[in-house]
Amino acid sequence: MLLTKVTLLKSCYSKFILLLAIITSLILYLPVLGTSLSLGRLALILSPLFAGVLFLIGFLVVDKNSIHIKGKICAETAAIIASLGLLIGFLSLGLSFLSLFYFDSPQIDFLIRIIRIVVPLFLFLAFAGLGLFAASYSQRNQMSNSSDKGTLIQLLLDGRIVWQWSILLLACLVVLAAFLPIRRNYSPSFDSSIFSYIGQQILKGRTPYLEAWDHKPALIFYVNALGLWLANGQLIGIWMLELIALFAGSVILFTVLKKTFSVGLSLLVVVISVLHFIRLFDFGNYTEELSLLFQLTAFGLAFSRWAEKRLKSVWFLSGILCGLAFTSKQNTIGIWLSLILLEFLIVISNRNDSKETFHRFLLEMLIFGSGFLLVNLAWVLLFYRAGALQEYWDTAFVYNFVYSQKSSESRLATWGTTLTFLPGISLFLLLAFLNWFASMTDLVIRYREGHPWREVIRMNQLQLLALIWLPVELAMAGISGMNYQHYFILCIPPACILAAFLAQSLKEIFGIGMRSTRAMAAVSLLLITSSLPLSPLFRESYQTRNPSAMTKTADFLIENTNENDPIQLWGGSVAPYVMTNRSSPSRYFNVRPLYLISGYLQEEQWKQFLSDLMVSPPEYIIYMHDRFINPVPKIANGFCLAGNVTDYQRATFDFLCENYRFQESINEGMNDEWSVFVKVP
Repeated sequence: MLLTKVTLLKSCYSKFILLLAIITSLILYLPVLGTSLSLGRLALILSPLFAGVLFLIGFLVVDKNSIHIKGKICAETAAIIASLGLLIGFLSLGLSFLSLFYFDSPQIDFLIRIIRIVVPLFLFLAFAGLGLFAASYSQRNQMSNSSDKGTLIQLLLDGRIVWQWSILLLACLVVLAAFLPIRRNYSPSFDSSIFSYIGQQILKGRTPYLEAWDHKPALIFYVNALGLWLANGQLIGIWMLELIALFAGSVILFTVLKKTFSVGLSLLVVVISVLHFIRLFDFGNYTEELSLLFQLTAFGLAFSRWAEKRLKSVWFLSGILCGLAFTSKQNTIGIWLSLILLEFLIVISNRNDSKETFHRFLLEMLIFGSGFLLVNLAWVLLFYRAGALQEYWDTAFVYNFVYSQKSSESRLATWGTTLTFLPGISLFLLLAFLNWFASMTDLVIRYREGHPWREVIRMNQLQLLALIWLPVELAMAGISGMNYQHYFILCIPPACILAAFLAQSLKEIFGIGMRSTRAMAAVSLLLITSSLPLSPLFRESYQTRNPSAMTKTADFLIENTNENDPIQLWGGSVAPYVMTNRSSPSRYFNVRPLYLISGYLQEEQWKQFLSDLMVSPPEYIIYMHDRFINPVPKIANGFCLAGNVTDYQRATFDFLCENYRFQESINEGMNDEWSVFVKVP
């Protein structure tokens, strides 16, 4: 009788999901009946059928592992799938409910319009997901002797990894929601504006360095182009890629830590570490965020079962990841320097077969190097075919070297800030840094107590990696001589590991006089309390933004120009380009490089800039009066009276004097008052 009910349940669920998937696809097809289908619309129409197949596969796994229980792992697999169905169900219902509202915000309402189109799919996912969980619960309840409540609790516990990952996702959302580009009066940061602008130009068929100049390596530009393409030109697409990268990185970090520490401690430390990014992301979309994912993926590979089997492919994949990070920003390779040094220490600590071990190490380094070179070769071929190889080399590498040399004078002066910035954010990070000194002291004491240095090295490779990794990342952050806060993003993972070791030690100490659960509660309270200084940072980040010169300039350009009209922003902000999808006629859409390194290529740069302006004169020039550019009076012939004009700038300002007149001020009376110069008819 019991098996008959279960079989009937299985049959009903299968037929219901298939029928519902077909109906949902038809509903999504009806609005475009008789019209040509875009690739995106076709994917949307077919998605219920694809999702239905996945749900059926999930149900078959649940059915097999719930009725014919073959062990704990099988039961947990079924519970994970059921819990995932429950989560998808509730999220889909929430999004469907959200579509009922109007928010009086163009960007939010743009998303809501998309959600309304996709509502049938969300409703299907909700019914399928909740049905999957209900079916799994029903099967378990029929096959077990537990109460209804006991079965439900056990099912949720067996699927706890879903809820653990959900907590990590929530932490990532709490951080990144502060920089959500659909917030009112949002404007991207300086770096983000540059990357997303070049991403826009790539989608318009233009080539970085040749037609849009910035000195960062190329990967960040193409990632931004991908985000914009996925969201039909909206910045929310880049934000979604940031969310995916941060979530994936946090999952990897959590997965590695729970191999050494308890699940609860690992989850707590990773969540707190993620929340510290609120101080470092500063509107987001930085190269360090991209490299963070590559670094943590390499970290996960290094402590995976494949690495334990000494598979050579691990080093090849790690080399590819290093190449990707290097072509995001050259000094974001700290984890690979640390891993190579750790591997070298392990090799020299091996007394047995030392020659064979060293040869294997050299082979691994060659394999690693081949992966690294493969990525760089791909970029060389890309820019060679685009006719921009020389520009790529001169800008992303030679220019950066000169720029780094220029800033070397301030390196020693900024080292104090480099070492104290992170500990100054919260007691949590201060404790992590103090644990670095404590752990190093412990290693020295062990060695002095008679432990051979080879044994000391092999005691805990995770701890040893963190001890190497943190100072390497601090050195990489301070190498430029400038301590922008996003430079320290990559210091958080090693600090997180050190904090976990400290928490574990405190738990053991507290456990001497109290039960394990109370000791864990005491440690958790300490870690949470030590992170309370983050509270004002979150309040500040979530404050309502007022209109700024950037948002007002964007409004002005939307009202007075078309997307195809060239415009030139002249100063320290390029955000209005991105906010309005407008383009500069010059590769120097950002004029800062024209002023940045005195004497290096400036004459050639200004000649190119003038040539670009003459070929395609901008309709408007928005002059920002920043301290590093020439002072220009806010009068009709302001460009004619520009100050501090050098010989190689003279021809450009003569051209501007003849062809542009002051029209009005934007954000008048404020510190960021900008001038609008219009082209003379």
